[in-house]
Amino acid sequence: MNVINKVATFKKPGVSGHGVYELKDESLKDFNMYFYHYSKTQHSKAEHMQKKRRKQENKDEGKNIAATTTS
Repeated sequence: MNVINKVATFKKPGVSGHGVYELKDESLKDFNMYFYHYSKTQHSKAEHMQKKRRKQENKDEGKNIAATTTS
């Protein structure tokens, strides 16, 4: 198994015509969206995805808390 498969999953090509790798949850702690080799567009997309993921995590935590208090 190569390193990329340990830290990411491959998403098949969509409308853009090329596939992308998405970091696995356990690899997110090592992700640096301010990596100096990112273009401005890549930085913006990384920031957007980070915000989206955190928002989803907050929703999931809210559901877990609600389920715990009603049980």
